[in-house]
Amino acid sequence: MQGKTGIYGRSRPQKQIISRKSRKLFELKTFCLEKTNRTTVFAVALAVVFYLIDQLTKEVIVRTVPFHSVQVVIPDFFNITYITNPGAAWGVLAGKGWLLLLISIAALAGIILFLKRLSENYPERIYALLLIASGIVGNCTDRIFRGEVVDFLQFHVGRFYWPSFNVADSCITCGVAIFIISTVFRPEKKHPSRLQETK
Repeated sequence: MQGKTGIYGRSRPQKQIISRKSRKLFELKTFCLEKTNRTTVFAVALAVVFYLIDQLTKEVIVRTVPFHSVQVVIPDFFNITYITNPGAAWGVLAGKGWLLLLISIAALAGIILFLKRLSENYPERIYALLLIASGIVGNCTDRIFRGEVVDFLQFHVGRFYWPSFNVADSCITCGVAIFIISTVFRPEKKHPSRLQETK
């Protein structure tokens, strides 16, 4: 009887410890999921805001700035212009808008379907990927309804001119930069099974 009591006396605290650890792990997982969901909601809202800004600024440029004109904002540095780009950056794949549209849709689908896997639940990567998605949708809207992408931001130093771009291009560039920086400085998250092994 004493042996059985001893065994049971040891097993109860062990079960309690295991149950406490399970509760803590569950609470931590729930907190992380809730935080990730909140981050995703905010990132989606920000992406929508940038998409609307992109479309609004393009519409204003189309209606108010003469085609191929240049309006100096900061001499020898920044101009407002109005040109169209039938291809991708630097005119790549010019005249193949349908191909660019398919590539863009495929990239957008990949971001949406694999957002969790690509972001590893890191907040900055979620924002980065949805910024990229916002830029893709913005330029796709141009290709569908205008046939070409409207560019109007022009920076230059002396005779060196950076290719004109728009808000959607800025979203894509910033998103890619943030994602790369995050992957360089953030360690890859461990697999759940490995986390259990280390505990």
